Amino acid sequence: MPSGNLQCPRCQLSLAGVTAGTIALTNCAQCGGVFVAAATFQTICVDPQAQADVLALNQPPTAPIDPHVKYLKCPQCLAMMNRCNFAHRSGVIVDICKPHGIWVDHDGLRQIVAFIRAGGLERAQAAASEEKKRAEALAKLDRIEVFQVYRG
Repeated sequence: MPSGNLQCPRCQLSLAGVTAGTIALTNCAQCGGVFVAAATFQTICVDPQAQADVLALNQPPTAPIDPHVKYLKCPQCLAMMNRCNFAHRSGVIVDICKPHGIWVDHDGLRQIVAFIRAGGLERAQAAASEEKKRAEALAKLDRIEVFQVYRG
């Protein structure tokens, strides 16, 4: 990922390109946040070697981060990113720009890799599937109840 003139969405300092094995990342030396291209992030999620490369990265020391929720702009396109809990249950907040990538605060990428390696993605997918089944069952019950009321 070209680091060019990209700025940290937290510190507003220039981001620096860094490589972990074959994985290219862009990070902030001040706060330790990392911007990962969308395709690179997908690779990290599925490739054990890419995960090992991420775990081997040296992280800059932790800098204080404002504890208040702040929506961040994508370093590449400057559009506001969407905040979410990775996989809806990892506990790692990520800021997402769908076309360009994700921003994770200091040590967040390692935490995501640890979550994945501990089977977190599989558990999250199973929970999402169960939630979908429950929602479909409730919708079916609602339709039956409405039908019975009208027949009634």
